[in-house]
Amino acid sequence: MSVVRASVVAMFAVCLTLAAASASATSPLASRSVAAHVEGDAHSDGKRWVVWTVQTGTIVVFDARSGSSAQLSYPGCVAVDVNYGALLLACGSPDYGPRIRVLSSGRTIVPPPGTPPPPGTPADYTSGFDPRHDSFGTLGRYWIGGVRSSDDPKVLSRSVYLNWHTGHISLLDGDRNLSSPILAAPRRNGRCRILEGSPPAYQLRFKELPVRTPLMLRNCATGRLRQVSACAHTCFPVAGSPRGSLITWQQGRQTLVVYDPRTRNRATWRFPKPFGYAPPRPSVVQAGRRLFVSSPIAEPSPSQYPSTPSLGFRLDALTVPFT
Repeated sequence: MSVVRASVVAMFAVCLTLAAASASATSPLASRSVAAHVEGDAHSDGKRWVVWTVQTGTIVVFDARSGSSAQLSYPGCVAVDVNYGALLLACGSPDYGPRIRVLSSGRTIVPPPGTPPPPGTPADYTSGFDPRHDSFGTLGRYWIGGVRSSDDPKVLSRSVYLNWHTGHISLLDGDRNLSSPILAAPRRNGRCRILEGSPPAYQLRFKELPVRTPLMLRNCATGRLRQVSACAHTCFPVAGSPRGSLITWQQGRQTLVVYDPRTRNRATWRFPKPFGYAPPRPSVVQAGRRLFVSSPIAEPSPSQYPSTPSLGFRLDALTVPFT
C-alpha cells in the first residue's frame, strides 16, 4: 500500500512540476518603456548592440553587454542597421549618402560618392554610389546593401552594393552575402539561406500573410517541420532583424509570442493599442536576453489638427528569462 501511495504522490508531484513549468513558459514578459517616441524600427546585431533614432539627427546606441547607452548626433541622419561592431546611417540633406560609425573607436567612415553621371547615363553607372538614387539599409562585414532607383519609370530598381572599406560599388543581381569579400551568392544551411553572418538554426515558415493555418518552424539542418502555433487567432510575421536565437511572431492584433526553439519555452507580451485599422507591423530585435519592440501608436497631432492623431512609434524593452 505504501508503494502505491508513494507512486501516486510521485505522479502528482510530476504533474504539478509540469503544470508550473508550462505556466512559467507562457507567462507574460516583464517590460519597461525605453522611449515614448522613436522614428521607426530599432536595429540590432542580435547579440550586443541595439540602435534607434529618437528623431532625425539623434541616434541612441545601447550596449547590452555593459547595460550602458550613448546618444550620438549626426544631423540629417537616421540609424538603419548595426552589425560587426559598426553602425550604418542613412543621411539626407545637405550630404546625401551612407555613413558608417565604428563603435569601438568612434571613427566615422564616409564613402565618397561617384562623379555625377551626365544626362542619359544608364542606371548601371558604377564609378561610385549615386547620392540621388542609391539607398542603403543592410550592413555586412565588407559590404552594405541597398537599392538603386531610376528617374525613368520604365527602368526597374536594382540591387546595389558598396564596399565600405574600399568604396568599390557593384550592381550584381539578386541577394548577395554582404560578409563575403567577393559578394558570393547566399549559402545554405540545410534548407535555409544564409545572407550574411552566422547560419540560422531555425526559420518560421509562413504560407501566406497573414497565416490562418498552423504556424510551422523549420529546422534548417534537417529540414524537419514543427508546429509552434495553431494560429486560431491569425498569425503575422513581425518586422525587424532575424539575428538572434529567439523566434517571434504576432498573434491576433495585440499579442507578441516569443519562442525558444532549443528549449521550446515560450512567453507572450501585449502590444499597445494599434494605430488605425491596418497599422504598420511592429518590429522586434534581440540583444542577449533582451528584446526591443517598436510598436506603432497614435500620437497627438499638431494643434491645428487636434482631432486627427498621427502615426508614431514607441520602444519597449522585454527581458526574456529562458535565453
